[in-house]
Amino acid sequence: MDVRDAILDSAEARIRAGGFHACSFREIASDVGIKSSSVHYHFATKSELGAELVARYQKRLLAMLGLPDDDRELAAKIDLMRTIFLTALKRGEGMCLCGILATEARSLPPAVAGAARGYFVACNEWLARAFGQAGVAEPKRRAMEVTAFFQGAMLQAVSLDDVNAFEKAVKELRQSF
Repeated sequence: MDVRDAILDSAEARIRAGGFHACSFREIASDVGIKSSSVHYHFATKSELGAELVARYQKRLLAMLGLPDDDRELAAKIDLMRTIFLTALKRGEGMCLCGILATEARSLPPAVAGAARGYFVACNEWLARAFGQAGVAEPKRRAMEVTAFFQGAMLQAVSLDDVNAFEKAVKELRQSF
């Protein structure tokens, strides 16, 4: 792993644990075993780091999900998204990175808030395409419902310190596809 990826990994873990404002270049440098100036070498500002982190997170999620309009059944696509979020919860990674950032949106630098907004737009578009391919009525509305459902279920699981709360919350959603 290169230093840039290690910096992003540390920032992601720290933001998922405490939010954007609770994460500093000094802490990231300590995690990675480098000087704070080295973090600045790779990312001039915390805003730049945050925006790139969100872009990487979004790219990773969409790659794991695959194409929304491929031949898989809709239930398999939604279940894969559920599994991705559940796996993160089970690993102790907590909420979705962009779910955390969304709670801080009003206090984030514009580039980070915009990147987080872009993540939700991309997820909703992916889901809307999956719903549309399956012939579901009002695919954009359904996409927003599912995104909200998963984010809320993750929030409850983390708040209750109970990974099973996520599964309980999404059980009916899984049965509706």
